[in-house]
Amino acid sequence: MSTTSGPSPVVHLPSADLERPQIEAIGRLIALAFPTPGYTLEDRITGYADACKRPGAETFAVFAPDGRALAHAWTFPREIATATGRLRVLALAAVCTDPEVRGAGWGRAVVLAAFARIEASGCALSLFQTGVPDFYAKLGSHLVHNRFFNSLYAPPPPGARPTNGTRDEPWWNPSVMIHPAGASWPDGPVDLLGPGW
Repeated sequence: MSTTSGPSPVVHLPSADLERPQIEAIGRLIALAFPTPGYTLEDRITGYADACKRPGAETFAVFAPDGRALAHAWTFPREIATATGRLRVLALAAVCTDPEVRGAGWGRAVVLAAFARIEASGCALSLFQTGVPDFYAKLGSHLVHNRFFNSLYAPPPPGARPTNGTRDEPWWNPSVMIHPAGASWPDGPVDLLGPGW
């Protein structure tokens, strides 16, 4: 990490290589950006630490000199099933920026760094959901309007914390996008073969 007076450049690491203070800083940022009833700060930190163990996961972050995470994006390869066959995509998730620095370009920087890894990750394109499609459109992403589902969905057991998404609605944000906009993308239904991200 940078020791200068300003934020670090984008830090890119395999998620499994993050140090505990970085995981905690990112967990705090995710909790701040995505407040969810029933989830504590420790839940977010533990959840992110567990997610970092996913094979092929990569973290893109900007840290303040005091160690706070100011912006974050997380990616991992995911196989989906389309009308034309299986497709390996780069899942983009947990994109967030500290409200105190929004507009400074750090969110854009971490997302562009993540998109720059699509080919190196062995993926054809990035697939993601968002509540801010105009932000991503300016970066060269494109809305897709397929019917998405998760054939592997199983309801959580009684008493367990609810999961995001269902079998027929695996996404919880209104817009689904691909990057780059010119990537080959099929028509027809798409099975995420697991939960949305």
